[in-house]
Amino acid sequence: LDPRKKPTQAMADKLTSANTVIFRRGKLEARIATFTEEKLTNALVKVLKDKSKKIYFTRGHGEGELKAKSPLGYDFVVQELERVLGPLRPQSEVAQWLRRERDRAGLTQGELANRANVSSVTIGNTERGDTAPQRGTIAKLANALGVPAPGDGGGDCEGDNTMMVEPSSKNHPVDMIGDMEDFLPHDQDERRRLLDGVMGVYVLTDKNENAVYVGMSGNDIGQRIRDHATRQWYNTQTIRYGKYIRVNNADICSRIEAILIRFLRPQINKQHN
Repeated sequence: LDPRKKPTQAMADKLTSANTVIFRRGKLEARIATFTEEKLTNALVKVLKDKSKKIYFTRGHGEGELKAKSPLGYDFVVQELERVLGPLRPQSEVAQWLRRERDRAGLTQGELANRANVSSVTIGNTERGDTAPQRGTIAKLANALGVPAPGDGGGDCEGDNTMMVEPSSKNHPVDMIGDMEDFLPHDQDERRRLLDGVMGVYVLTDKNENAVYVGMSGNDIGQRIRDHATRQWYNTQTIRYGKYIRVNNADICSRIEAILIRFLRPQINKQHN
């Protein structure tokens, strides 16, 4: 786009130099003013990829420090990567702990998921550092691995922003609400293992984890999902991931569902029965 030939469009796009090429896809945008294979490739990757790639530097096995300028440090490498990719971040302590202990136990992500009664999505997201699991989920993983959880002699639980609450009675609402956990909506075995006979609230999301449907079941989320599976909108293109919260009280269950629908309404393509 040449600002001299199309000044109105150039002003709308806030162009400052001539012969700028703008790549756009949805809300993603990339601009280049000089044409090299590297710049063209980077621009195309930026607008065609829904999620950015991540590079992790592990710690705890004798690796050099990221910012160290000594011969064993990675300062030069980090500077070059940050120049191209942006700021880097270290992998969380929980992610390192889980990957290390799973490798020591000789378990695949799926095997550990079955043993801990969590979704394989939870294992993958935690090891990549994409999510910070709640203490209840960490405890399940630690028990399945037979090792102390981070913060209990197994390392620091960095990035954990959960709050420990000591209820005053056995009927305290905190006792009735579990952690929010992942599940794969189209994996029948995992659904059966995690959701059959479970009372609670669930959210079905698309590939970008935008909410598509919020629902609840007073006695069996697994059966509720099987009912959805007969409907046209319940397909792998529309529904990719799921999250659920175990709630052992029907009234609280209904209230949580109503709150989630209210706050997630802008995302939801509502498909209620």
